[in-house]
Amino acid sequence: MVRGGPCKVQSMTIRFPTLLLFGAAFAVAVGGVADEIPTNTPQSGAIRFLADTYLQSDGTQAINLEYHANPQSRIVAVFEPVSTNGSQYVFGSAFSSASDFQEGVYMQNGEVNFVCGDLWSGSGNAWGLGSGIKATRSRFTADLDIANSLATLKSGDSIVWSKAITSTRTKTDNVPLHVFANPHPYEQGGQIVVNPRDFASVKLYSLALYDGGTLVRDLVPYGRGAVTGLLDRCSGKVYVNSRAEAHPFVLGTDDGYVRSDRTKNGGQWLDTGYKCGPDTKIEVDFAMLATNVQQRVFSAGSSNMDGLITDFYVNGGGVLAYGWANDTGEGHWTATGIKADSERHVFTIDSPNGVITLTDANGSVLYSGTLATTRSKTGATTLRLFGGVNTNGTGGVTYNNAASVRIYGLKIWDGDSLVRNYTPRIVYGENGLYDEVNSNFYGAELAKPSSALQAGGAIACSSAADGDAYIEATGAQYINTDFSPNRDTRIDIDFSTDTLTGTRFAFGAIAASAWNGAANLGIYRQNRAVALRYWNGSATKTCGFKGNGTATHTRYRAQVDQKSTKAYWHEGETSTEFSPALPSSMSITAPIWLMAGQYGGTSGYGYWYGRLYSCDIYDNGIKVHSYAPVLQNGIAGLWDSVGKTFLGNTLTSDGSGFALHGAGANGSGMAFTEHPQGGNVSRDGSLTLSAFAPGAVGYLWLKNGEIIEGATGRTLNVSYGRGGQTDTYQCLAHYNLFGYGLSDIAEVTSNPSAFIMVMR
Repeated sequence: MVRGGPCKVQSMTIRFPTLLLFGAAFAVAVGGVADEIPTNTPQSGAIRFLADTYLQSDGTQAINLEYHANPQSRIVAVFEPVSTNGSQYVFGSAFSSASDFQEGVYMQNGEVNFVCGDLWSGSGNAWGLGSGIKATRSRFTADLDIANSLATLKSGDSIVWSKAITSTRTKTDNVPLHVFANPHPYEQGGQIVVNPRDFASVKLYSLALYDGGTLVRDLVPYGRGAVTGLLDRCSGKVYVNSRAEAHPFVLGTDDGYVRSDRTKNGGQWLDTGYKCGPDTKIEVDFAMLATNVQQRVFSAGSSNMDGLITDFYVNGGGVLAYGWANDTGEGHWTATGIKADSERHVFTIDSPNGVITLTDANGSVLYSGTLATTRSKTGATTLRLFGGVNTNGTGGVTYNNAASVRIYGLKIWDGDSLVRNYTPRIVYGENGLYDEVNSNFYGAELAKPSSALQAGGAIACSSAADGDAYIEATGAQYINTDFSPNRDTRIDIDFSTDTLTGTRFAFGAIAASAWNGAANLGIYRQNRAVALRYWNGSATKTCGFKGNGTATHTRYRAQVDQKSTKAYWHEGETSTEFSPALPSSMSITAPIWLMAGQYGGTSGYGYWYGRLYSCDIYDNGIKVHSYAPVLQNGIAGLWDSVGKTFLGNTLTSDGSGFALHGAGANGSGMAFTEHPQGGNVSRDGSLTLSAFAPGAVGYLWLKNGEIIEGATGRTLNVSYGRGGQTDTYQCLAHYNLFGYGLSDIAEVTSNPSAFIMVMR
């Protein structure tokens, strides 16, 4: 039997601020340290990915998910073993005469194992499908797909084991699925009594249950006050520890990191700007995500450049290895014998002392060695992360051996001096590494924003606007605002570009079919430049925001204020003012198109490749349109909070075609454009609360700080409660990529009941 209806919120990875999750202040334990978070106070100093937030058990807890596995079930769990002693179940259902069928994922004899089958019929694989994969402190994803008879195990990004399930399921379990333990039922007085055992010490990041392909449980870590457990984003219900004698769970978040992805545009690389010399010592804190292909964590030099090689990489056999060359370019490549997995490690190459060390995250030495040769020269090639470098035919640097790896930190010493200390950082929406010694930020090279470095864990931010929502155009979308600009128009636009070649318009409006022969206005990118195009009364002029060859993928903000004859360009914390030579009067009959230029309002031109975060339009000082990204009825587009209108892709009949990412709008990070409004309710009456957050893909509602089960829409109908009592309500929005946001509190008072006193 399946308990609970289908989930209306898609499965997703979410990043959210340190406020974890709701209402009152609470403590989050990370590595034994508790941080008290004030109620409803956004935390701009740290970002959490839900994928990096975990619920940690210690071998005493169990959670009953109230779900009975059946032939159409699929269970996907993301976890990290903390202990591998004995038999420990990440999740499981019972095996005994009370339940003919069973399933689970467990650690035993130092390995990760699956179980799925019919115990009593002898149809096979009842006690385990095995895997032979060592249970390390790695991030594993276990996928037990009963419906399709397949079990799969991933370490990081790599599938490390997969096997068909030969037994056939025909029945539904009598005993519900448990997390952190395996229930062992017995009959007592004609009733099935569940007795959990095989408790696990494990970090659980997420668990999803599908039934017939429909997501019915979408479970993520949850904490509020002293309550910790798993929040089901399908129903809003919180599942907590079912054993009274158990210890409290620990709710924590992984350390901050940036990660590369070798599958996106061949990967990303980051140039540290540092050249390795004889006194160089490098220490990198990392975790591999792809473990079965050759790839470089860092690299400098190559045999066809200056020959002074400094390499740390995964070799063709999937083993961690390093390379070093002497003054004559004689290279030595040495395998450590340590198989690459997604476990966190620290690698040190100490040139002055000729020592190599590889440790686990706890500092235990896994490998130590000595450099086979020394050198006295400094290399001419700077150290790159996330890949290697070669030369092309003209001596320029090309990129190879892309890596999928997380970097938690990188330090470089020159002798006894620390000359680089790279820590993960998000600076104005760009993920990268910040050198705390020299106060320099390094983002990915040769990468579009859509394939930029990712970030996660408890990572520092340098802008409160990081993580805002955006729609992304791919050269096949635009939005017609139906607003025609004039001499009193002001346009504020927040955007970035994916491509740096060709002619593309962030917005454009033109009165006729030729840019140079009629009144027009627009921001466009051409020849790696970004400029304002405008009509001066007799001809089209340009105002160069970024000159030829200088435009980048950075997020930009521009203001075109025709009333004051000013234009403003904002790049990070730098602002520049321009004074375009506008005519005394101007009227453009064609409307503004966003993400494209146009001819006479009928034909598209210069379709944009990039992101649009927001656009505000003013007429004579009054805001007439305010566009922010939103997902409406499954279609990504812009919501005009002034005109209360949704605009999708004009090129398609249903408005589809944009991709939506991020959360919030207009720099807030967690913006509600409509907050619930409180009021009074009379007996037999009700009040409808409404909220709206651009970019949100789902909502939950809280009453007096507690989740209301099943309340997952934009509106909530509040009925009469107890006479004279006031209750508080809040809406929580969650997003496709980034975070949770809480609305303002609405107070609803149930009016006292009237009564009549009769005097005799």
